[in-house]
Formats: sequence, C-alpha cells, structure tokens
Amino acid sequence: MPVLIIVLGAVFVLLAGCGRQSSNTPARAPVTEKKAEQLKPVKPVEESGPKFAVHGEKPTLNWVENGSLRMRATAQELKGDEINKIAVAKDFSGEMYENGKISTMMTAPKVVADTPKRIVTACDGVILKSLDRKTVVSAKWIRWFAREQKVIGVGDVKITSEMGNMTGAAFEADTALKTLKVKDSAKGLDIK
Repeated sequence: MPVLIIVLGAVFVLLAGCGRQSSNTPARAPVTEKKAEQLKPVKPVEESGPKFAVHGEKPTLNWVENGSLRMRATAQELKGDEINKIAVAKDFSGEMYENGKISTMMTAPKVVADTPKRIVTACDGVILKSLDRKTVVSAKWIRWFAREQKVIGVGDVKITSEMGNMTGAAFEADTALKTLKVKDSAKGLDIK
C-alpha cells in the first residue's frame, strides 16, 4: 500500500507539472477579435509604374500611378531591361486614362517606358487622339509624364480639332488634351 501511495503521488506530481508553462516558454495571450483582424492576410499594395505581361499573343502594359490606372497598352514586341527598369515596345497602341476613364489614345511605331523617371517616350511618328475633345495631335516624338499627367511633343507638330488646324515645332498639353499650347520651338520644354 505505501508503494501504491508513492506511485500515485508521483503520477499526480507529474500530471500537475504538465499543466504549467515551463520557465523557458512564454505564456500565450488569448487571441482577441482585434488580434485576429491583424493576423488576416494583407492585400498587396499596387506599385506605381508599368506592369508588363503577355495576354494572348501581344505583350501588354498597365501603368498605375498613385493607385490609379493611367495607361493600358499593347505592342507587337516588347524588350525590357530589368536592371534599369526600362522597356522598349514596337508597334505600340495605348489608352490613356484620366479619373478612371479613357481620355486619349496613342499610337507609335516605338515607345520607351522609363519606370524610375515615370516617363514614356514615343517616337518615329506619334498620334494622340483625345476622345472627348475630338482633337488629333501628331509629332515626330511625344513624351508623357505619368506623375504630372502632362504630354509634350516635338517635330512637325500638327493639330486637328473642331476649332481648326495648327502646326508648330512643339506642343505641351495635359493627357486629355484639354489645354494645348503650340510652340514655334522646343525651347523651355523638358526634352532631356
């Protein structure tokens, strides 16, 4: 009987010890509703700049700036430099957005998208068409500044609109071509 009491006592002591936390293991705090909300997966933040992908047969570009889609485009060919984050597209056709709505269409034989500078340069004969204003602008090359929603163009600039036709050496406008300045030179434009 004394042996049975000693064995039962030892079992009781061992079982009682299993319920305690060891000194090396921190006690777990109960999961509250607030903590459970914090543990949910976080939706990834859309990075600004161009996102290239291949859908169907054509490479596509979606340019997001400050959480808003600013440009969606396709090209026949796309080559990229991951180190410098610059891409070159051939036979480019794009839609430019303002406030979530397509405002302007752009076509160009060649486009260079510079992610760090947030600039798209189209060259070799570019056409911009404003959908709301029914304005068409053509130039040898056009540069679009994504952050500023600004467009400049240089070389044989021709503008056709409901107000008439104009020509010049350069132009400066907003993306939707609401405000448009025709210039007789590129002086003062950011053409670097």
